Amino acid sequence: MTQIIGGVILLMWAARFRLHTMTQDPRQENTSYPQHELKALINEWDPIGLLEIGAPEDEYNCLVDPLLQKLRSGQSPEDLTAFLDQHIAEHFGADATSGVSADFVDRVMAWAAARRRDGKT
Repeated sequence: MTQIIGGVILLMWAARFRLHTMTQDPRQENTSYPQHELKALINEWDPIGLLEIGAPEDEYNCLVDPLLQKLRSGQSPEDLTAFLDQHIAEHFGADATSGVSADFVDRVMAWAAARRRDGKT
């Protein structure tokens, strides 16, 4: 009986925690706001179509921090494209040319430039 009650309490706590994190303002989460913005851009791009077929929203999280770091260090569009091609090929086993486009790199660089111009990092 004690185990059942403990299990029910644990499930209730987990559900409450999940609801809290789903409704929380992303700027107040553990991940910084620029990371959320970049993640949204990457997810919208969906380089190999995983989100389109129902993959979890965090499928491309492995791209966010390294790409943000490369943007902050001022790497060229060619370097960013090469990074994305290589990472997608190695991590997802996808053809390196299947999803990376100059339009996406241009869009991300414009986003980063706008953040710098607005005094955001």
